Amino acid sequence: GRAALEETGHTEIPLYGMIKDDFHKTRAMTDGENELSFARRQDVYVLIYKIQEEAHRIAVSSVMRAKSKTLTRSSLEAIPGIGPAKAKRLLAAFGSLRALGDANEQTVAAVRGISERDAKAVAAYFAEKKTNAGKKPGKKENPT
Repeated sequence: GRAALEETGHTEIPLYGMIKDDFHKTRAMTDGENELSFARRQDVYVLIYKIQEEAHRIAVSSVMRAKSKTLTRSSLEAIPGIGPAKAKRLLAAFGSLRALGDANEQTVAAVRGISERDAKAVAAYFAEKKTNAGKKPGKKENPT
């Protein structure tokens, strides 16, 4: 907080912290010296509450987005020959697993750092996923 403001030369910006009660409900704000109670100012409390909720929503969605990106990248790393760097390049080039799965081998091989062998492995991976997508878990194919 304060150290970051000082580091960036913005010491003129006031900094306040939230004071919460035993039930984790915000009851006041402080600048480190003075306490500003919300007891008689419901309108101020509602504004601060909405700011807290929005900050929380942004933080959670940011974490979820990062987690999703990591999971997507790591699922590509299950493909033989595709490590973190190639997975990152493929996602950057295609934007999503769906777009990558729909791409042909030549388009995949055109990505910088991706060989024809890598492109074949990517195509095989997605072909297998598409084949298995129609099967129900635990059910065996009936050989006829």
